[in-house]
Amino acid sequence: WQQTDRETTAREDKRNHAKGIRRLWAPKDVMRTISAAIVSAQRWSESSGRKIDAAEALVLIAGHFEKTWSKMRGKHRTKARAAVFRRTRGRCSVPTCSLPGRHVHHIRYRSRGGTDAPEETTLLCIPHHLRGVHMGYLTIEGRAGERLVWRFRNGEIWITEGDDDVRRARPPADPAAAGRVSERGPPAYGVGVAA
Repeated sequence: WQQTDRETTAREDKRNHAKGIRRLWAPKDVMRTISAAIVSAQRWSESSGRKIDAAEALVLIAGHFEKTWSKMRGKHRTKARAAVFRRTRGRCSVPTCSLPGRHVHHIRYRSRGGTDAPEETTLLCIPHHLRGVHMGYLTIEGRAGERLVWRFRNGEIWITEGDDDVRRARPPADPAAAGRVSERGPPAYGVGVAA
């Protein structure tokens, strides 16, 4: 079966190649993003009076991606990243997580005016960053190193004061005060907190 499948795929790829069609393999959510980016690039190109196909749109997207990310490889980004690693001691900043931090997360996304400043970034492990934050299970508010409020989709709220003072919080009973949280005692796992 596998041999037949490989041969069928090879024949189909050869026919598509002759027609100028390329097959992309990726998870469905990634393909939705790529498709949206292709449509966006095509619309942008049409607004400047030139109609492009999907292949040209991909080339345009790749060029934009490379140009954007190559600007971010400078020393400023490296210094800011090093400051975040020092502050968190290389660990994920999410309360109760003990995994190593691998991703620097922008508390306020760069697309919404955030910067690489250490107080606007925090270190997260891969699961908390990709699945927690970017899939909507976790939101982070505040300034790193000062006060961060961690809101989990299940209703849990944690507060980090400074870098190490972690407290579990509960939402106020008064719905009018929904933006504020009140603090509980120290968490059960023994993270040191000021009394």
